[in-house]
Amino acid sequence: VEILAISRNSAQICHQKGKDETIHDYDLHDIYESVVARAGGAEIDISTRPAAQGKLRVFVLPFTYVDPGWLETFDEYSEQTNTILDNMHRFMMINPKMRFMWAEIVFFERWWKDQEEEVKKYVRELVSSGRLEFTSGSWVMTDKANVYFPVSVDNIVEGHQFIQKEFGKLPTVVWSNDPFGYSNSIPYLFTQAGMNRTVIHRIHHGIKRHLQNQRAIPFQWKQYFDDSSMLTHVLPYSHYDHLHSCGPDPKVCCQFDFRRINRWECPGLRPVPSLTGM
Repeated sequence: VEILAISRNSAQICHQKGKDETIHDYDLHDIYESVVARAGGAEIDISTRPAAQGKLRVFVLPFTYVDPGWLETFDEYSEQTNTILDNMHRFMMINPKMRFMWAEIVFFERWWKDQEEEVKKYVRELVSSGRLEFTSGSWVMTDKANVYFPVSVDNIVEGHQFIQKEFGKLPTVVWSNDPFGYSNSIPYLFTQAGMNRTVIHRIHHGIKRHLQNQRAIPFQWKQYFDDSSMLTHVLPYSHYDHLHSCGPDPKVCCQFDFRRINRWECPGLRPVPSLTGM
């Protein structure tokens, strides 16, 4: 796998490129050898970063990630995802500035087939206006590190056919926040499906920290065997839940994770109910 921080033009050649033939700024094989192997398996902390100076421009991205099979069955998870999508529909009707994104089409299709035509009409308007965005658009978020490529291809085709049929458009951004690693064919497959931007997450902590220190995120992700590339952003911290994603300090983030008012623990102070109006 090859990571390019800066795109460069190169003459197109007809044979498959080798490692030394592809123009690049960062090569993942070299990074792994010099950063990860040198650490010798030692724990690498990615939660502490220098404090930013001045004001930050913050983007809040409402999203869900839903496994079709983990601790519960698909039908059991569907009860939860149906509730999420019902709430999405109701909330966006009364909050015109709200935006939302959805990745796993298998759950959306289960909810969609039970909706009245009036609901479908409104949701189509949400998609058409860009307020509701399908990201990746695969049937499920497949394992992108170990599986053979037909599995990912089948999921892309299945999901995209549904979206094209029901909404007349296709995803342009890949959202892949939970697969444990990524094979070098993944950006190639998605670029062939018409997508050229992606958000990923679970890469080795040492590689993530190294790229952060080099200010090499986002980068253009390119392979040895193809000239296409994908603009890639890597989520900055160790996990994508609120506790580990709102900022560099989980103790601070936990105070704003209001679901922890009555369930789960915090490494520091727990959030408290709002006293507004009292």
